[in-house]
Amino acid sequence: MKANEKRALACTTCAKAKSRCITGPPGSDKCERCHRLDKTCLSRTPAPPRPKNHVKRSRVAELEKRLSELEGGGIHAVLNGASSTCGSVRTGKSSSSAGEGENVEKSTAPSPPGRTRVHPDNLFDHLFPSEQDTSSSSWPSKETVASSRLRHAWNSLWPLPGEAETMLAMYHEKVEHLFPFVIVPKMKAAELKEKRPFLWKAVMMVACFLDGARHDRLGEELLAEIGKAALVDGDKSLDLLQALQLLVAWFHHALRSSRLSNLLFLARSLCLNLGLGGNQPLSADMAGDNLDALRAYAGTYYLNTLVFTTNKRTEILMNTNLLEKCCKILETANQYKSDEHLVKLVQIQQIAQSISLTLALEPDQQTMQLPMTIVMQSFQDQINALRQSLSPELEANYMLRSHISIAEVMLTEWAMSDRYCNASNMALTDRLRVLWSCVRSLKNVFFMRMGIWDDFDDPKFLCLHASDLSYALLIGVRLVTLRLPGWNLEHIERELSFGQVMDSLVAHLSGLVERRRNGVVSSALKEGGALPAEDHITGLTKLCAGLRLRVRAEMAGAMAAFKEEPGLEAAQATGAMQGLMGDMGTQYWGDVMIDAFWNGPGDFGDFELQ
Repeated sequence: MKANEKRALACTTCAKAKSRCITGPPGSDKCERCHRLDKTCLSRTPAPPRPKNHVKRSRVAELEKRLSELEGGGIHAVLNGASSTCGSVRTGKSSSSAGEGENVEKSTAPSPPGRTRVHPDNLFDHLFPSEQDTSSSSWPSKETVASSRLRHAWNSLWPLPGEAETMLAMYHEKVEHLFPFVIVPKMKAAELKEKRPFLWKAVMMVACFLDGARHDRLGEELLAEIGKAALVDGDKSLDLLQALQLLVAWFHHALRSSRLSNLLFLARSLCLNLGLGGNQPLSADMAGDNLDALRAYAGTYYLNTLVFTTNKRTEILMNTNLLEKCCKILETANQYKSDEHLVKLVQIQQIAQSISLTLALEPDQQTMQLPMTIVMQSFQDQINALRQSLSPELEANYMLRSHISIAEVMLTEWAMSDRYCNASNMALTDRLRVLWSCVRSLKNVFFMRMGIWDDFDDPKFLCLHASDLSYALLIGVRLVTLRLPGWNLEHIERELSFGQVMDSLVAHLSGLVERRRNGVVSSALKEGGALPAEDHITGLTKLCAGLRLRVRAEMAGAMAAFKEEPGLEAAQATGAMQGLMGDMGTQYWGDVMIDAFWNGPGDFGDFELQ
């Protein structure tokens, strides 16, 4: 090698210094740099050759390759043979091989001259036989998807036409009545996908709620598509608004508080773009036969009120000027049977909003000069009037009954605060009577939940109703640790059975996690060796288990103090509760309210006694 010529492989010293390694002077076994610096010059051992990455074809790629080989002319013969092979799998069908070949030809669209392109969804029906059964069963069961589960697990998780039809039927049968603000048109799934693509995806996402891995993946994809369509593309269609509402209602457990707030305000802005809200009058087409926009506006109000009212975010509640007219139009038109349910849901949320706005005011403000007992009786009369106006069918509706009980809890929970109740403005007996009303309403909430919430196949509540449940749990913690003369904690615990409620909650969440883990796609991922990401509800289950231990400890401490000092003065009434808040810390309660299943945008500081 000539002098000053770069060597093929740098020595160890030059490689470490990241310097050029040039051949040294004649007669020297060192490179030029090592010779000049008098350093040891050692040649590096060549690295072993890198292993070649063998690209493994996916199942679909292999089938497409086989299709290309068969396109030479023998495709129909192969399809006929395959049809007869899988005839035993398709129960209830006794068609011949020729008949199966004709079905394949009919299912494929005509192609231009040249190479024939046959859509894999239709061509490979003989390889993925499936029964399309829309009978009532658990939603979605393992019979609602194609036989090849790994095909969905490793490729797109959005359903194929046959499965989509079954999932759409499941949505209509099982969960559509829970959210009457979105009426899915009675059409085929393929037609719905073409005309209302966002709504189609939202329905598919809701229908696979009990398949954890698939539901979470589809929810994240839908969330990204809605964000892009609304913020980047400027889409302001009713289709987008309805899909957004279903996403918030059924994907709440995977949304943090900031994302949830952003989505709720995005829904409000879409309503404004559609001519709903603010000071805009209703257009003629909205007040006519097309009432879907009015339902969507009422749904936006319902979702915002459901989240923000119990979290005491009264400053961002929606204006209700247009809402009364919307409800009147829907009630008069009576286009669907579910419209009556819709109107009652809106009315109870209006009462809850009024209660929240009233109790947000300080007692010494001008509007609060009336005694609280009179204010409370006025709201109670409105609730009783609404309850009496319910039809027998709606009287048995768990969701509506729960809303009414939550409104009654909001109406009476102020009695735990000395800000409204002291010796100068309320007698102790009146205060205890209000607190007992709160206990009875709270018991109704827990009784309805505990009796039905393990029926995963026939849900009675939206996912978002966990916001109400979290509020009820926090009020329960306060009631079973409240120190007040005449407030018998042993009697309160026997009435509420709050410890049993916490046990039932943890058991319910554990069962839900296990059920979602055994979904079709989740099971396929485990069988294929690819473990899905941890279910969002798993973290909530651990959080509630820890909360249960802390609450039991505080309840035991409060009970012991009550037995030792039964004659506690009123001035010390809230000491135990404030101690509970201080010991657990603001961040702990923030985790419960924000990062859990019911992550509303408030924190527990909104609920502390003043």
